[in-house]
Amino acid sequence: MTKQTDIRRAIEIIGPGERNDWKIEPTKHAKRFSETAPALSEILKRLDVDLNGRQYKRHDKEAIRAQQRFKRSAAVAGWAVAGTALAGALVLCVGNKDLFSADDTYQKITFAVASALVIVVGALATMWVNRLRGGNLLERWLHSRAEAERRRMEYFQSVIDTTEAKADANLDLLRLEYVRRFLLDSQLAFFNKRSGEHLAEAEKTLDWVSWATCAATVLAGLGGSLAVINPSFAVLGFLGVAAAGIATVAAQRENINQDRRNAEQYAKTHTALEDLSKQLPTAREAVANGDREALVKFFAVLREELLAEHMQWLEESKQKSMAIDKLEETLKQHYKEPAASTKASLSKK
Repeated sequence: MTKQTDIRRAIEIIGPGERNDWKIEPTKHAKRFSETAPALSEILKRLDVDLNGRQYKRHDKEAIRAQQRFKRSAAVAGWAVAGTALAGALVLCVGNKDLFSADDTYQKITFAVASALVIVVGALATMWVNRLRGGNLLERWLHSRAEAERRRMEYFQSVIDTTEAKADANLDLLRLEYVRRFLLDSQLAFFNKRSGEHLAEAEKTLDWVSWATCAATVLAGLGGSLAVINPSFAVLGFLGVAAAGIATVAAQRENINQDRRNAEQYAKTHTALEDLSKQLPTAREAVANGDREALVKFFAVLREELLAEHMQWLEESKQKSMAIDKLEETLKQHYKEPAASTKASLSKK
């Protein structure tokens, strides 16, 4: 058999990448390759390989749950803060003496309801912001994901571990193709898919910020200009405050989710992995000729690229904590304005 035949055979045995290849399942993989690649199957049955696989699955599940809890809490907190801004604007509008007569019962009832709404919605927003902080949701997510990625690398490291006394080029080719399919190809698919999804979310957030900022500017300008003609038009300025609050919350959504940064970074990592995949033919040739070091070096470069991206993600995720601070500041700001209006209104009665 020629070296090219050995390479083609290893590629055919391991097969092309599939959608769920990101899942590390050594037991299922061992059964899948038990007939076509018995030597590789025995490696996947080893205790250290199986243990690393199970540890990765456990930490990956924990990371996914932590991510879902953080994003759900952040989303609810954001909407609650936006709701506080809207309720605050309602209080400011109802508290405008130019809209009602001094003894208007309807104004008193509406003002009381609006004030209660600010209290309730603001309390909910405070609760969810505190939940983000006190529950250490961000820290749990980052820690779990970091541990899962470490276990993933340890799993593939144990698969390519070439400690056998006798070198086996065909087995090393299978190891290389196993890494290619279940790590390289699966990560290429992941970064390609997620970069597009993050970009779409970033554009959606930008639309929200742009429209809300535009509305705030227009309403504030009209409120100030038309109030000269009729003081009741000052209500438009209050609505502008609400729109500005929504714009701020939408902007913090981007800072928390880091969609644009992730889209750009994932696209760069995808390109880097594509460049690495171009080195596969050379690595295959070397491994087929008995060069075990070529297998080790290829995996080392791949691992370095993935861990570098992950470390950058961890570093830049600190901005999420700053975004939570900003969200809390926005909440306090929209609490103060209705409170001042309430105090002023009560002092007139």
